[in-house]
Amino acid sequence: MGMVWFDGHHDALTPDTSRNGFMSGMPVTMIAGYCWPLYRRAIPGFHEIPEERIITVGNHEVYWSKGRPADGRALGTVVDPPVIAKMGYEVALANALDYVAARTDRVYIHIDPDCIDPQWLRANSHFAEGGLSPEQVCVGLRMIAERFEILG
Repeated sequence: MGMVWFDGHHDALTPDTSRNGFMSGMPVTMIAGYCWPLYRRAIPGFHEIPEERIITVGNHEVYWSKGRPADGRALGTVVDPPVIAKMGYEVALANALDYVAARTDRVYIHIDPDCIDPQWLRANSHFAEGGLSPEQVCVGLRMIAERFEILG
């Protein structure tokens, strides 16, 4: 299976790259198999998702002038502000989805509300300007549903 990770942050830190050790900044690296091996092995039914089947959408905090410094990198195919500025949101996402669709036909979707720009939704204290519009998230979900079986 694959994964599409909508988030204002890449959530791809490891214990070695995190400044504060906050595990909520590490789920993508755990899912990809890059950290916490003993913890992962204790989760019944857990299977790693290779990075070639991961798409990170958003990750806009690192480009915001008031954002925290970027530690680590977003995993998988990244659809972030520079890519969106260059290609447009729908083209960039379509390319990423097509790449993953050549490798799997099922995906898990994660949507952190902080992927949405705070002009529409200030989801939590970790918001950052430069995010997606609610319409872009809906378009993205429709594009995913056209290509994949959505597992969750």
